[in-house]
Amino acid sequence: MRDHVSWDDAAVYQKQKELEHEIWRRSPEGLQMIRRWAHAATDRSFQAFLKAAILPDQRKPETADS
Repeated sequence: MRDHVSWDDAAVYQKQKELEHEIWRRSPEGLQMIRRWAHAATDRSFQAFLKAAILPDQRKPETADS
């Protein structure tokens, strides 16, 4: 059993992942998901929802002495 991955193995793995993604992207499910992402990127109400949902979690917690 090998303890390390060769550059060739890494290149083959990367190419395999790229091909899997391309196959998914061209599938009906992939196209539907890409359309949803594109719609979400231009949907102002969805962007407002994301901003309200995500940004409060990123604020620093208030300390007792402030």
